[in-house]
Amino acid sequence: MERERPTEAVLESTRDLDQWSAERIVQAIHGEDGRAWEAVGAVLPRVVEAAEVLVVALSGGNRWFNVGAGTSGRIGALDAAEIPPTFGLPHHRVQAVVAGGDAALVRAIEGAEDHPERAVFALHERGLRAGDVVVAISASGCTPFTLGSLDAAHEVGARTIGITCNPGSPLAEAAEIAIVPVVGPEVIAGSTRMKGGLAQKMVLNLLSTTVMVRLGYVDGNLMTHMIPASEKLRDRGLRIVMSLGGSTATRRRRCSRTATGTSRRRRVSCTRASPARARVDPGRDRRAVALRSELAALVEHAAELLSARVGPPDLLQAAPALFARDGEHDQGVEALPRGHQRQHRGPERRAAQRGRDESRREGDRHAFDRRAAPRAGLELVPREIAPQVVARDRDDAPTA
Repeated sequence: MERERPTEAVLESTRDLDQWSAERIVQAIHGEDGRAWEAVGAVLPRVVEAAEVLVVALSGGNRWFNVGAGTSGRIGALDAAEIPPTFGLPHHRVQAVVAGGDAALVRAIEGAEDHPERAVFALHERGLRAGDVVVAISASGCTPFTLGSLDAAHEVGARTIGITCNPGSPLAEAAEIAIVPVVGPEVIAGSTRMKGGLAQKMVLNLLSTTVMVRLGYVDGNLMTHMIPASEKLRDRGLRIVMSLGGSTATRRRRCSRTATGTSRRRRVSCTRASPARARVDPGRDRRAVALRSELAALVEHAAELLSARVGPPDLLQAAPALFARDGEHDQGVEALPRGHQRQHRGPERRAAQRGRDESRREGDRHAFDRRAAPRAGLELVPREIAPQVVARDRDDAPTA
């Protein structure tokens, strides 16, 4: 006989819960919630290990998937949805896969959790690949849909992290890193939306916040990469810019333009001017180097196109050097891995483009020849003075 799951056990101290007063019920629930806090504190080393895996994955251009059903799926979706507005990370980098789809976020679809193949299909549809990370969330650790996500991850070589409240569960055994806060029986037996859900939300808060800080999306303890999409956030962005850049009248006006602007979704991104802030975050430095590399390649390509038409301008030939970084922080910094950068045209594509440009120029010359007047010696002149030139040529023409 299968042993009873901790998440399904009965809490002896609340067997007569239905006879209690409202005050006693609230105090009992609050007391049991403290056990969730203690349980999460006992697994912090595993949370740290999982955070480091996620930092490596995201800094390499890969993605993070929260997968779950029911309460666990909705908690995973909530945490994933909060990352883009808080830290400015694009939505596709941290995604949620919930049993039952988006409809399950607002209405329980309990039977959806019994189909592991749907999790496999959903992850394959999103292009799950090696280097991505699947965070499988299930209080019991036995949900088929959630276990199916681990199968999909193992199939393509993606990393796996499990969050469960059952230490002997299939999820805890199958995940590469298992985070298992043991919260004990619930106040209402089996209702894992209580202590189990609270512990899972605490773990996800720890993971997402730690990962974003380590990736350089926070300056000090300020949300410098948030997206100011509302009045409240624009006011917060203005205060952040003023805090980092000083509060003189001139800087205040500049900060106001930066924080509001014409775009409602302009990112507030600031750096301190103080020499004490000379330390450059590795993740942010890699992004800067990658951007400069892209700009240099684009300028070089533009110079090649222009040189084919008007000769090689000295300024454009020297322009790529303007994007070379100076300073000690450039040493040993690599661009982002393949897949996170735009792919630039190779020599063959540039040569083909030059051939197409030459064909267009030749076609333009033929078109002009067909439109040109048959009179020999007619010059190309601006349209504004063309009538005077024609009249002059008529006066100079020999009479018969």
